[in-house]
Formats: sequence, structure tokens, C-alpha cells
Amino acid sequence: MQMKQLIKDRRGVAAMEFTIIAGVLITLLVAAFDFANVATQQIALQSALKAGGAYLQYFPTAGISNVTAKIQQALPDGAPTVTVQSIQCYCAGATTASSCPDSTGSPACAAPWLMRITASMPDSTFWLPLWSGTISNQAKYEIRIQ
Repeated sequence: MQMKQLIKDRRGVAAMEFTIIAGVLITLLVAAFDFANVATQQIALQSALKAGGAYLQYFPTAGISNVTAKIQQALPDGAPTVTVQSIQCYCAGATTASSCPDSTGSPACAAPWLMRITASMPDSTFWLPLWSGTISNQAKYEIRIQ
């Protein structure tokens, strides 16, 4: 008789359902926060690369260390350190990189020419490392110099 009463008893069912659903919802909420954090970092990196590109436009002979310093200055306080992988120069219409301007500011080709900055930031996620995927904060910025 006790077993029939226990099977018919529905008290606490809502609490059990809430417990199951709450775990899934909290996981989704944390993941959404993490993706938003990564997107914010990507936007900050793109904006900082734009500042580095503006610096290169006026100082095309600047080295990677100077451009990296300008990009880092453009990032918000507390942002991870940026690594500039390369600064490449392209002659108009060329598909392969040529030599960048020398100390006199003379490029290997006539104007217009392009400069491309490639940079990255380390990931700083809260939840995503527990998952198998990786997110890379890399960006490229291209400026035309005339």
C-alpha cells in the first residue's frame, strides 16, 4: 500500500524539474557571457590595429616594436598583451609581399602600395577552456599608402 501512495505522490516534482533545467540554463548563460567576452576582445583588437595602421600611415618605416607599442596603448586597461606577427607590404596589384620601406621611407614599388598588420591576443575566457574548442583572437588590418 505504501508503494501505491508513493507513486501517486506528485509533491516535489516541480522542484526536481527546476533543478534539471536550472543546470542547463546556467551553463548556457555562462557560455553566452564567455562568447560575448571573446567578441568584445576581438572588437578591441580590431580597433587597436586600426590605431596601429594610422601610426604606420604616418611613419611607414616604424618597426614591429613601435607598432606593437601603439597597438597596446590603444587597447583598454587590463587587456592581454598583443603580439604583432608581421607587417607586410604589397605593391598595387601584387599578390605576394614585397619589401617594406627602408629607413628613407622608399618602398620597393611606386605608390599606391599596401601595408598589412597581422596581430593576435591570448585567449582570456572563463568557461570555454573546459570545452574542446579553441577560440583565437587574431586580426589583420590593411592600409593603403599613396
